[in-house]
Amino acid sequence: MMYVGWQPESGERHASLRFVVHNGLDVPVIYSAFMPTEALPEVRIDGKKYELWRCLNGIKEFQIAPGSSAEIVASRWDFPRRINDHAQATVGLYFDFSPRPNQDNPKHDILAISEPFTIPDDFRTAHRP
Repeated sequence: MMYVGWQPESGERHASLRFVVHNGLDVPVIYSAFMPTEALPEVRIDGKKYELWRCLNGIKEFQIAPGSSAEIVASRWDFPRRINDHAQATVGLYFDFSPRPNQDNPKHDILAISEPFTIPDDFRTAHRP
């Protein structure tokens, strides 16, 4: 999972950070989200996990095919209201993958985590009611 930038608030879209996830496995990976780009990220600020309650009504499962990539966004709503200057963040996303039918373990969970990055000032100060 690689941080690739941020997009400012526009219309009904909240400010968000953009990530690319590449599936280097030989099986599809599955993640839960409201829309293909709006997943349920695990956010850590300066190493501390940010706990966020989420309503999961309307959650669907999406796949990333072997050898393919997908863009995922983490909205300003996925982060604490106040973020310190120069805060370091990591963003992770849980994926499930089912092994080939002849394997014993039916399902695996993996957490893909970005490298630490500095949260952009414009994103950090973006409006969050």
